[in-house]
Amino acid sequence: MQTTHANSIFVDEKNGTISISSAEEVNINASENMNVTVGKDFNMQVGGEASVNIGKNSSVSIQGNYSKNIEKDSQISVNGNQNTEIHGNLVTDVTKSMEVSTMDNVTLGSRGITVIKAQDHLYIKSNTKVDIAKE
Repeated sequence: MQTTHANSIFVDEKNGTISISSAEEVNINASENMNVTVGKDFNMQVGGEASVNIGKNSSVSIQGNYSKNIEKDSQISVNGNQNTEIHGNLVTDVTKSMEVSTMDNVTLGSRGITVIKAQDHLYIKSNTKVDIAKE
């Protein structure tokens, strides 16, 4: 089926595909639930910007590996707490400088050996005092 404004719905019985094309927009509205089930692969490409707004909770479950590639800047803003649990190693590689800042206390703990090393100078600074003590 095709309209005079280049909108079409094409059903290919032989190859088992359905194509929906629009010259402008395609809108899908559901007053209750919307479910999408894909038996194999799912690919989405957006030529401009994309946004997702979720009114309540959200979760993602991935049974395999997960990777993310960002060509420019990335920013995360959390108004509550953020907890990360890793059952393997955590490696962070930074090609330029790294800064960690907090308005409250910082606690770094280890059940094994803790190593702080620098190729050049290592500075420990405090506005009041520095204690190095064995517990």
